[in-house]
Amino acid sequence: SGLFSDYLIKMAQVITWFSLDEGSGFTYWPDGPLAAPKRVLPPINNRGVVVQNEMMVHRGEANGPLEQQMPAGLAFDTVFTGDPGDRDQWVLKNGDDVIARHRTDELRFLVHWSAEVFTDFDELKKNMDGSD
Repeated sequence: SGLFSDYLIKMAQVITWFSLDEGSGFTYWPDGPLAAPKRVLPPINNRGVVVQNEMMVHRGEANGPLEQQMPAGLAFDTVFTGDPGDRDQWVLKNGDDVIARHRTDELRFLVHWSAEVFTDFDELKKNMDGSD
């Protein structure tokens, strides 16, 4: 509706991925959810997009086979950490119990950076002092 457009904090995001997975990409709807989506095709290794995700429907696609995504025993407090015995291995642990192991090349590493964007100094001041 645009009713709150004057109060929107404009953001720009950069998302970049490091993944060798042939099945995961990034789907987005730049023309709205009723229009056809666009897709960054896999593999998405060392690739990125500049977006305004607050205003655009989007999704990161699944990474790896389903049994890898949802290992048996996965819980809210499961810990993901490096394997101290192998620099190329990662483990998911519940306490001392290892419930899954992964090699680095099986994983997707994502970096998400956000910045507030202002049209001019007056807009920045309005945001900072709350005079809107």
